Amino acid sequence: MSLKDPTDVPQAEELGFDLIVAQGWEAGGHRGGPGDTGETQLHTVNLVRVIRSRAGLLIVAAGGIMDADDAREVLAAGADAVACGSAFLRTTEAGTADVHKEALGSPAGTVVTRCFTGRSARALTTAWTERHCEGAPAAYPQVHFATAPLRAHGKATGNPERVHLWAGAGHARARTGPAAAVARGILEHLG
Repeated sequence: MSLKDPTDVPQAEELGFDLIVAQGWEAGGHRGGPGDTGETQLHTVNLVRVIRSRAGLLIVAAGGIMDADDAREVLAAGADAVACGSAFLRTTEAGTADVHKEALGSPAGTVVTRCFTGRSARALTTAWTERHCEGAPAAYPQVHFATAPLRAHGKATGNPERVHLWAGAGHARARTGPAAAVARGILEHLG
């Protein structure tokens, strides 16, 4: 079960799940879990600590884990494992669109917005997010279908201002090259 809110822990235990994926606020892409309040959530390390204090289930920490230092921090907080997403978006094997890969290397900030799909998701800040983030409705999948042609056109023309550039808060530290090399780099420095 994917959780972003520690109050969902009893539900996970009741349903008999073996583990919890604790998605912290830093995570890129859509917010996991059963609800979408649009509100700020706990950072990964704090979410792991709270869940660990409430549950004996295995915890996989996700969100903002880009390197061995990040992994070490959430493991010390009580995670049993880590999941890295944005750390692999620029790798050779990733199916990330070229326009997206290029934008990930920029120092742009990120924002959690509903303006692309109607569900809260962390993306790179662009003129589109700045213009439409504030009033974007919680209307998934309707917003997704309404913006799909715009996003497809942005990918086809290489215009990052029209693409949903999902990215975790640490996106600028994503490495290029083979995914195996990125994984090895994290594991070898994890110690």
